[in-house]
Amino acid sequence: MKKFSRRMVGEEVGGRFATPEKVAEYRASRLSCKVLLEIGCGIGGQTIAFARHCKKVVAVDIDPKMVRFAKLNCKRRGIKNVKFFVADGTNEEFVNRVMHKIEYVFCDPSRPPSEDERSISSMSPSPQEILSAYHWVKGIAIEAPPQLTPERIPFDCEKEYISLEGQLNRLTLYFGELVRCESSGVMINDEVKRVEGSPTDPDSWNYVDTLEKFAYEPDPVLVQSRLLPPAFSIYRIDRKRILITSPHSIESPYFKNSYEVVDFIRENEMDELIRKVNEILIKEGAGKAVLRGNVNPKDYWSIRNRIEHGLKNGETFHVFIKGDGAIVMRVLD
Repeated sequence: MKKFSRRMVGEEVGGRFATPEKVAEYRASRLSCKVLLEIGCGIGGQTIAFARHCKKVVAVDIDPKMVRFAKLNCKRRGIKNVKFFVADGTNEEFVNRVMHKIEYVFCDPSRPPSEDERSISSMSPSPQEILSAYHWVKGIAIEAPPQLTPERIPFDCEKEYISLEGQLNRLTLYFGELVRCESSGVMINDEVKRVEGSPTDPDSWNYVDTLEKFAYEPDPVLVQSRLLPPAFSIYRIDRKRILITSPHSIESPYFKNSYEVVDFIRENEMDELIRKVNEILIKEGAGKAVLRGNVNPKDYWSIRNRIEHGLKNGETFHVFIKGDGAIVMRVLD
C-alpha cells in the first residue's frame, strides 16, 4: 500500500509511522479550523493535509531532523501557512507561547516500535498531559494505537477507528466540541464511509455454530469499534477472525469480502486436509486460492502452493483454516 502520491523527503526514516495521504486528508477535513496545533508532526504527511484545510497550522516536533524533513516537504508542495517549532509540545513555556491562538490540537504521540500489547500508558506525551496542557482549546484529537478496543480506553471521548483499503489503520480520540458519538468507524477506499453509535459488548453478539450458504467478512473497523449490528449472525473462525453468515445474500457497504460457502472439510492430518481442499478447488474450477486463518507464516506458502497445485485460470477462492478443518469459499463480486 503506497502511503503518498508524491515521494516525501525523509520517507525512509520516518515513513513507517507517517500517516497515509488518504487518512491524513480525511482527518484534516474533520479538524478544519482557523488555527490548529499539531504536536509530533514527523515528516509532515498529516501537516500537509492540515495546511490545506486550516487557515494556519503550528507544527511542532521534539526531533529537529523531523522538523527539517517536514519543512522541506511543505516547501516542495508550495505550502506557506505552517509555522514550525522544535520543542516539547507540552512544555509550559511552549504552551504559554501559543496560548489563545489555537482552536484545535492534534497530537500523534510517540510509542515504542514494538511491545507485547499496545497500551495508553506507553504513549508520550500521554493523553492526560495533552488534555491538561491544552484544557482551554475548543477541541483535541489524539492518535492512539488502533489495537486498543473501546473498553480499554479510559477517557470520555469519541473513539474513531479508520480502515484503509480494508486494513485497520488508525484510531483517533476526539475531545471537546469535536465529539460526535461514543464510537465510530471510517472506511476509506475509493470513497469514505462512516458508521457511528454506542459500542456493544462482544460477549452479547449473536454467535452461531454453523455457517450458512453465504458468509461475509466485516470491515475491521466494525469489529474494533464494537459497532457490529446486533441482527448479524456471527461465526467465529479463531480468536482474531469472525464472519457474518446468512442463508440469504446480504448487501452492505460494511463488508470487506463476500463469499459463497462451498465446503467445510475436517481432517486430523494436515496432509490429508490439504489434499482434499486441492481436490475441491480443482472440481470447482478455481484459478487461485488465498489461504486465511491461523497459519504459521513460515508454513504459509508451502501450504498455499500445495492447495493451488494444478489450478488453472478460474475464479478466486479463500480457504480459511479453522482448528483441524478448512472452509472453502468462493469469492463473490
